[in-house]
Amino acid sequence: MSYILVTIVRNEITNIGNLIKSVKNQSLKPKFWLIFDDQSNDGTKEILLNLNAEWITVEEAKEYAERSLLNYSNILSQCFEIIEKLVSSKNISWEYIAVVDGDVILENKYFDHLTQYLKKHKNVGIVSGKLIDSTFNKEIYQRNELPWGAANLYRKECLKDIGGFASAPSHNSVENVLANIKGWKTKILSTTKFFHQRDMGAKKGYFAGYHAMGGAAKWLGITLTYALTKSIYLTFKIHPAAGIGYLVGFSEASEKKCDNKSVTNFYREKAIFSNIFRKIILRK
Repeated sequence: MSYILVTIVRNEITNIGNLIKSVKNQSLKPKFWLIFDDQSNDGTKEILLNLNAEWITVEEAKEYAERSLLNYSNILSQCFEIIEKLVSSKNISWEYIAVVDGDVILENKYFDHLTQYLKKHKNVGIVSGKLIDSTFNKEIYQRNELPWGAANLYRKECLKDIGGFASAPSHNSVENVLANIKGWKTKILSTTKFFHQRDMGAKKGYFAGYHAMGGAAKWLGITLTYALTKSIYLTFKIHPAAGIGYLVGFSEASEKKCDNKSVTNFYREKAIFSNIFRKIILRK
């Protein structure tokens, strides 16, 4: 059950040390870990360059680019090309590839649980554990069939089947849909978890996080009606800043849409079903 790992960071000086410690403490360590530093200027780069482990390689971006969801996914595709060449040159074989953000902490048996599950369930292509908000030690809700992009694991065959990492805002949302279309199951496991180190409970944190989600939703083809309904739901169910952030992110996003009809049709049907469901609930 071998896996390789990719992490992209920019200015994670307060978080990267905890991530490194949690990866090194994994009961099942990765065969290879590529950390890509996207032009950090806060001391993150210096920490990374001082890492002393044969199975860890640090690469640096050649030039600075404004951070965006689309830019991140393009870097991830670039990282996949890099790590494929590196592991091939080192004769490292692998069955799974993980993508982990620079601001999370993993349970010690996190990847042990994920790889064991994939080994037993051959029809599952993408998995993650539960996401916990470190501020309140509270689980962040997500539907079980939508694994978190911040710390997920892909079966090699599944990733190949969907054409690699998607060049898209909210790339993991697109990958989950493409995997399902290709017949793969996707799942969040209740047996393990990872922790988000940023203050997700703060007003600023909610706004920024859901602002990005709103922008990604527009790109995926979500309608304005759905976005309005969703923002009201988030306002009352999560936090007012979440609802406002989602709607502002949706309205400010480019009019450019995903050109994959399978993906946009999936989210359009999801929006229709969700609106009908909410109407039924409201009538009751």
